[in-house]
Amino acid sequence: MSDPSITIGRINVSLPSGFENRADIISRKVAENIATYPVTKNISIETLRLPVVQVSRNDSNEKIASNIARQFYSSLNEHE
Repeated sequence: MSDPSITIGRINVSLPSGFENRADIISRKVAENIATYPVTKNISIETLRLPVVQVSRNDSNEKIASNIARQFYSSLNEHE
């Protein structure tokens, strides 16, 4: 039997103007962060909308990704 997992077809991250050069790395880091959260059962999500996550140009890519991933995980638990 395989370990429980989250299956996500696609992640769309919308960032404010001025983040165009950082969007790809932030999106990858969001996925990497999500992969670190514990999963207790198999979950497949077509669409999960998150509330707005505030970001600042001074925030590191890792901090932004971590905040988005944390909101994702919180919303995921509400979605179950």
